[in-house]
Amino acid sequence: MKIKPIQFRIHTKQNNHKQCLFFLAYGLYLIASVWDISFFRIQYGGIAYKWVLFFIALLLIVNESLRIKIRFRAFAFAIITILILCIIYITHNSDIILNQITWILLFILAARDIEFQEIADFTLKLDCLIFTAVLVCTALGVLRNYVEAGARIRYYLGFRYSLYPSIFLSNITALIIWIQKDQIRWLTLLFLFGFNIVIYELTNSRLAFGLCMFMLLCATVMKWRVQHRINIVSNKKHIHIGKIAIFSFIICLIVSVSVTYAYSENSNFQNRLNDTLGGRLELGQDSLKQHGVKPFGQAIKMSGNALNEKGHRDLSKTHGVYNYVDCMYIQMLQNFGWVVTTLIIALMTIAMYRAHQKQDHYLLMIGVILAIHGIIDDAILNVYQNTFWLVIAPLVIRPWIKKRSVLKQQRIERKYKESHYAETEVN
Repeated sequence: MKIKPIQFRIHTKQNNHKQCLFFLAYGLYLIASVWDISFFRIQYGGIAYKWVLFFIALLLIVNESLRIKIRFRAFAFAIITILILCIIYITHNSDIILNQITWILLFILAARDIEFQEIADFTLKLDCLIFTAVLVCTALGVLRNYVEAGARIRYYLGFRYSLYPSIFLSNITALIIWIQKDQIRWLTLLFLFGFNIVIYELTNSRLAFGLCMFMLLCATVMKWRVQHRINIVSNKKHIHIGKIAIFSFIICLIVSVSVTYAYSENSNFQNRLNDTLGGRLELGQDSLKQHGVKPFGQAIKMSGNALNEKGHRDLSKTHGVYNYVDCMYIQMLQNFGWVVTTLIIALMTIAMYRAHQKQDHYLLMIGVILAIHGIIDDAILNVYQNTFWLVIAPLVIRPWIKKRSVLKQQRIERKYKESHYAETEVN
């Protein structure tokens, strides 16, 4: 007699409702966020942006309330999320809805039962549509193509900062590489190389372009190895590299903060490095000395090169001083505090470990490049410019939440087997 394992029932209709609400909220978030960082806001208004974000948050809350059965650990993570958001509300003068950490936490909580493959497919299609719409509108003159004339001529291509098109395209490139993996066509890789070069020639965003080229080069090498049947997994060198890659976010956090703290004007090498990085070391050190790092962060006024809602550079909130810190890790430590930063970096490290366990070499490679990218730019802290924050949901949050249920099911099945065998022996 065969023993039938006890399984939990999946409510398909409920899951469909959850996914529909999630993707509705997530899609609106992507569209609203790109509207806000483009000339759509400058030329056609952005007054309702905060209200759209409130509506998106409301959709996610409704999505959670429709769940018939909420596991204890899911409830516990929701409470932790709410506590962190309350702290952000207090420490950042109530400006919680525009905070990046708000959307990272809300979306990884809401996406815990959704496969990242579905999120990546949805994001890729919508991002391509949005990016194409902005570029076409700019080419037709519907949106203004702001030109920065200086040491480098940089076209903003309908966005409020010249770096945004490159970051947006980098995210699209990473999604294509991860989704298609070994099946990616040589023609697709060639197109991505060419398109990234065109955007670079227009925007002159060197750092973002260089890392994106490196990512495409890695994808090309990985595809070539597969075609020539070279086993990556069996190579001990690659296994060691994979283990180091797990800790890439921790390593980059330590390196970026250490180098910034150690910066000295008396060192010729450090001065050259600072100049190469556009003064990032000096700006980061000044900010750390002036504001320090608190447990739960603080609201710091910063002015950078991005245009304001009127389409002009505005340094008025910092009294004419340019003080923007581009390093993502220093931004996280100062804005969110070392407690929340430790939590997010730990979650991403666990996600990298799970990717290594699953032998997802493409996700590991993309994760390493994103970690390095964080040293020189903070734009990838936004979910709409870096979809890969959401890998935390299926790789970390879902297994942690369901672990108790799985253990309970295993105990029930074990007891069922024991009782069945006992009855068999008696008979």
